[in-house]
Amino acid sequence: PILDAAAELLVHNPEFVIDRFSFTAPQGEVLVKANAKFVGVTQDDASNMMALVQKVDATMDVALPEAMLMTQFGPAPMSQDAANAHVQMREQQIARLVEQGYAVREGAMMKTRLAYQGGQVTVNGLPFDPMAMMQPPQPVQQPIPMPAARPRAPMPVAR
Repeated sequence: PILDAAAELLVHNPEFVIDRFSFTAPQGEVLVKANAKFVGVTQDDASNMMALVQKVDATMDVALPEAMLMTQFGPAPMSQDAANAHVQMREQQIARLVEQGYAVREGAMMKTRLAYQGGQVTVNGLPFDPMAMMQPPQPVQQPIPMPAARPRAPMPVAR
């Protein structure tokens, strides 16, 4: 009986909205807005999970202080050099996300919009494959430095 009632509800394209979810951390306020709705669900779709997934339209806007992204979580680094390397790595990751368009820097805040429509995920309107995030990072290939050329003594010429 519950499934029949849920199927009937889905046919009427329900929408779930979070107008504002926020909290204040030491680095500043975090704000999230989200909505999800079903669009064009038929009675046949209501009993087919794969069909329902294609009928979901969802967005989530997130704004948080950039300083929060720089916060060290977990165990503290062993040395100051390790801590500095960690901060530098985070700065590079954030810069890369901004450069690629997946995040927007507005003053001290970082903002992004996640969306799911028709089975596709986008971040700030750009296609995004969440499975790519599950793959281990590839090591950065550093060029092998070539030794400086040393002057050679002239070779004797046989006569």
